[in-house]
Amino acid sequence: MGENIVKPTRTSKKKVRTGCITCKIRRIKCDESKPACLRCTRTGRKCDGYASSPAPTAGPVVPAKPGKMASKEGRAQEFFYQKTVPELSGFFGRSFWNTVLQFSLTEPAIRHATIALATLHEEHSSPMTANMQPRDNLKFAIQSYNRSIGTVLKRASDPTSMPLVALASIVFTCFECLLGDPKAAAAHVASGIGLLKMWREKSGQPICSWGQNYRSFELSFVETHLAPVLCTLSLCVAEFGSPVDLYLNPVDFNSCPIFGEPFRELSESRVGLIDIITAAVRLGQEDAPVFEISVKAAGLSTALECWKMRFDDLVQRRGHSWSDQDQGAADLVRVMWQSTAVGLSVGLASNETAWDSHKSAYEEIIRLVESLIARHQDAQASATFHFEMGIISPLHLVAWKCRWPQLRRKGLALLLASSRRECLYDAFLYHAVFSWIMTIEEDHLESPAGEMLSLADLPPEQARIHHFFCEPALPATENVYSLTVFSKPNWPEAMWCSRTEYIDAPGGARPSSLSPTSPLSRLPVVNLFRTGPVSKELLQQREPQLIVYF
Repeated sequence: MGENIVKPTRTSKKKVRTGCITCKIRRIKCDESKPACLRCTRTGRKCDGYASSPAPTAGPVVPAKPGKMASKEGRAQEFFYQKTVPELSGFFGRSFWNTVLQFSLTEPAIRHATIALATLHEEHSSPMTANMQPRDNLKFAIQSYNRSIGTVLKRASDPTSMPLVALASIVFTCFECLLGDPKAAAAHVASGIGLLKMWREKSGQPICSWGQNYRSFELSFVETHLAPVLCTLSLCVAEFGSPVDLYLNPVDFNSCPIFGEPFRELSESRVGLIDIITAAVRLGQEDAPVFEISVKAAGLSTALECWKMRFDDLVQRRGHSWSDQDQGAADLVRVMWQSTAVGLSVGLASNETAWDSHKSAYEEIIRLVESLIARHQDAQASATFHFEMGIISPLHLVAWKCRWPQLRRKGLALLLASSRRECLYDAFLYHAVFSWIMTIEEDHLESPAGEMLSLADLPPEQARIHHFFCEPALPATENVYSLTVFSKPNWPEAMWCSRTEYIDAPGGARPSSLSPTSPLSRLPVVNLFRTGPVSKELLQQREPQLIVYF
């Protein structure tokens, strides 16, 4: 049962016949009965009361009343529909967020969660001056968030509520990403994945290609709407120590994805690529002999080649009928493939110069990202937060691992041009980090910004940064971070050398006053995967195993 959010009696204000909040959301005519409309009560729904009319003139601030609470909720629900859903959907998330919207009309847990998310999203999108205290909207978002969690906990013991609880965990993850708390986000992802695994233990593991031949509507809903989002989120939080072992397609004994039928839609090709990335990340988390990892990595490279042939076949069959939105989605998949191919090609190489031979791939990534930004310039001008793997991670690859000066600077410029956050990834913070790393690596070059004509002209191995560790400065200062970088100045000797600097990330994510955390608060950083939260001491003890970019 939902909680009583709005008291039924309002004696201090004149009744306004504009319909109850629930009927307005459902877009049906309300009979406007008081204290609760009959249309809601007769169908077993909870009537959320009536929003108070706006005051004709500005007046003094008064304590919140039930009508004020209802007005805030109505505003948040409208913002969720008008702004949050379109901006968070990206290229592949529209179906999921429409599902969330539908659930919010009938399920109090999801309604409170969307109210919390929309309120925080509006707060995040609004201008904020330095040293400004948390606004009332932020407090209201936290209250709605806690209300939703309380409602979910009451439903969690019911096995039939698994889809609802898993859906809520994804919305909670989005809330924590927007708030800037990676640990809490990772906890919600783990909860959702745990529920999905329990579900699969009862209903069975995937035996057919993703999106095809499900035995029931409920199974299809879980596997096509919830599982892809959870798999993607598991990759995003992997840097914080979360294990990755959730697949969408069948896999062989080496956890290598098996593709059956040809791809019918772009979403199927993207899911197949996510499975390959998941397998590569999982391989990087294994503590196995190098030879065993090499064999598995070779299998993944073969799977990626198979995937590419199927993707090219899909483009040839369906590409001519795609809309502009579909063409953008296809370019995003190409960016993911290009960066994944580079990562698997470098594989187990322990030297940073192994990344230098992929100049053409870096050029293609830059071309595709430029196209994506130009194609959706108007939408990106207002959307500063995205909830899908997009362009930041591939640009991470170019801005760090590409040592060709002009290409590297283009990657850095595109990070600024994107002006966004994707889940826990902040473009402004990444730009600050990789700009400083570039300065360190190019310190000895006479004309670093000039065009380099040969591999011999690039920074030597001894000058390159292998790893870094970034966290908010203590005491917490607005957009100031402590950056520790690791190199091997005596290469080929394995001894690590570190140095720490303080960098400023102007325009980046504002560290939340409630949870001042950073997307780069653990080593290894995004896409440099290792088992568990890796400490600086552990870094000194062992070489990296597998580095994967997506």
